[in-house]
Amino acid sequence: MISPTTEKYLRLYAEEEVGNFVEASSTLDIAACQYCLVIPTFQERYESLKDVWQNLSPEFLAIICANSPNDNEPITRQLMTDLRAKAQIVRCHNEFSYLEMDNGHKILLIDRCSRSIPKKQGVGLARKIGADIALKLIQLQLIEHSIIFNTDADAVLPPDYFQSVTKVVTDQTAAIIFPFRHGPNQTNRIACDLYELSLLYYVGGLKYANSPYAHQTVGSTISINSEHYTKVRGFPCRSAGEDFYLLNKLAKTGTILSLAEPEILLSSRLSNRVSFGTGIGIQNILALGSASEYQFL
Repeated sequence: MISPTTEKYLRLYAEEEVGNFVEASSTLDIAACQYCLVIPTFQERYESLKDVWQNLSPEFLAIICANSPNDNEPITRQLMTDLRAKAQIVRCHNEFSYLEMDNGHKILLIDRCSRSIPKKQGVGLARKIGADIALKLIQLQLIEHSIIFNTDADAVLPPDYFQSVTKVVTDQTAAIIFPFRHGPNQTNRIACDLYELSLLYYVGGLKYANSPYAHQTVGSTISINSEHYTKVRGFPCRSAGEDFYLLNKLAKTGTILSLAEPEILLSSRLSNRVSFGTGIGIQNILALGSASEYQFL
């Protein structure tokens, strides 16, 4: 049974893509799945994206919001072309494509590349579009479990990713956070390790201070109880930090549960697409010239 809070959210606060999706749903004819997985993609390659779910059995729907602050940005557009080319079944309606791959995995591809996302809203809006549509699919009973799983296109998920959440979540659980480690990076190994340690050190300090916000805020490791998602009106539409602000709000509606296992493998690639995070964090450490110059503050 869908709660009044969810009904109100979908009516008043969901992104316009949800209404567009309802119109397209009969054409797309989406098959029911146990789980949903939201992935925003900007300047990502197919070879990286397919690794995200390489360990997972095809019991989920991947909701991919391909987005860009510039109309028809070529790398993101190529990703959409590659996804459709690799699919066995393709059904399209306006900005939506429903794809069934030869290995059984199912994808709902949302095109927010042809019509760009406002630069200041960035990944936050992309995540919100995907999560809002996931919420609608849960309401339509096309997704069995009412957890909105979120990750990024440079993560690799463990085989028991979905089950590790559904066996521990309760009505009071607002969000679940997976542990993580960064993958091999022999060139920048020390800088990567220092950056990862800084994340752990920061949360360790919060735990020592008995803070109610003592949890990691890495977007690719967060799963959200859909009922609590509606209570905080979804992801903040920000170009960075959307995961941090969302979890701060969710901590006021229920428990933030940090799992001990399984780990999500994250990329240690360099990037300057956002003002902070792994890519730019490692670059900043490298810019110091010596690892001994880096300090945890």
